[in-house]
Amino acid sequence: MNLPNGCYVADVTIHPPNWNTKKADVSLIWYLQYRFKDPRYLGEFPFGKLIIKKSGLNRLKTLGDKQETVAQMREMIIEQLQNGYNPFNEMGAVEIKVAPIVVQDESAPITEVLPSTQFIKAFRFSLTRSSNVKETVKDTQSVLRKLEAAAIRLKFDKLSIGELEIRHIKLILDECHRHDPLFSAKRFNKAKSYLSGLFKYLVEVGAAHGNMALAISPMKEGFTEPKMFTQDDIDKIKEHLYKYNRPFYNFMMIFFYSGGRMKELMRLKGRGVDLVEQTYSVMVLKGKTRSVTRTIRNVAIPFWKEQMLNCKPDEYVFSKDLLPGANQIESKQISRRWTKWVMKPLGIKTTFYKLKHLNADRTLKAAGAKMAAGQMGHTSTRMAEQVYAYNENKRIHEGLKELDIEL
Repeated sequence: MNLPNGCYVADVTIHPPNWNTKKADVSLIWYLQYRFKDPRYLGEFPFGKLIIKKSGLNRLKTLGDKQETVAQMREMIIEQLQNGYNPFNEMGAVEIKVAPIVVQDESAPITEVLPSTQFIKAFRFSLTRSSNVKETVKDTQSVLRKLEAAAIRLKFDKLSIGELEIRHIKLILDECHRHDPLFSAKRFNKAKSYLSGLFKYLVEVGAAHGNMALAISPMKEGFTEPKMFTQDDIDKIKEHLYKYNRPFYNFMMIFFYSGGRMKELMRLKGRGVDLVEQTYSVMVLKGKTRSVTRTIRNVAIPFWKEQMLNCKPDEYVFSKDLLPGANQIESKQISRRWTKWVMKPLGIKTTFYKLKHLNADRTLKAAGAKMAAGQMGHTSTRMAEQVYAYNENKRIHEGLKELDIEL
């Protein structure tokens, strides 16, 4: 580069050399340098005077901030040299000023996501923009804490969302599975699903290059034969709860006959129940959010009447102690109650949610797959036939044995 007064420099270089790539290491010392040659000083500096500029550059934490700042500094240095700046002659020197460097407090909340935003922060911000229910948000937060711990162990925690690659996601999930006994194959796949949802927003705002979670193969989950209820189990449970915890008994019976989801019943308010028409209306947040009206069976009417006896329109049908009240409770309370009131005292190993499987199986046997799917709010019979109706294959087997078809 030829400069005024016969001076020149070869180039203004930036270190590390790969500073403008995603693989640049932000933990290194970043700087700009050039050798300034002045014909008047070649005897003393035959190779020119080495000039190094840092100017607070290494206080920046994210790759995006460093890349933007060094590019700006390089332009300004070249401009000043072309305007006559000479480090040998301070009389002609002009101070190179760079825009103030703002080091963001890593603990401070962010108001938008950029490609330079640290990736865990970006995921957490994306979560605030989701329409997930409260329990899903809490579970996603738990997953992100585990991912963050794994990223720290792998030294990936400083990566920005713009630098994040598929391999980083894969290695972090694998690290969680390897390090945490509770991070099972099922948990691995759930975490992958959560990340996929978080990536959608980040892609839309241009912070991430694509939904990298979709490229991760799900982990194969080991199959275990599901533990189902026997009729003896059901008889003991009904007798025990009716005697010792009547509200829980009532909830169990309503849940069984409804064929719906626990989370939906937790959101149900008094105004959504119509005992005359025998319907109740709930908001379904799984998939596309929508209001769905479900049927109250004749056999379930006594339990609904008892539950609605003192329930006001704006009250939750199942609140504290599973009685009507002003506050919504979380569905995981049902699992805790089931452990306390059924599994421990009665020695029953089957989980509460298997009641839904039992109802679907018996409904399919009595009225067919279409009716079973309809009561669960499914748009096809596949789930009812392949997942919930666990005895259907046995019934098909027995039916085929009895077919009297001859050649």
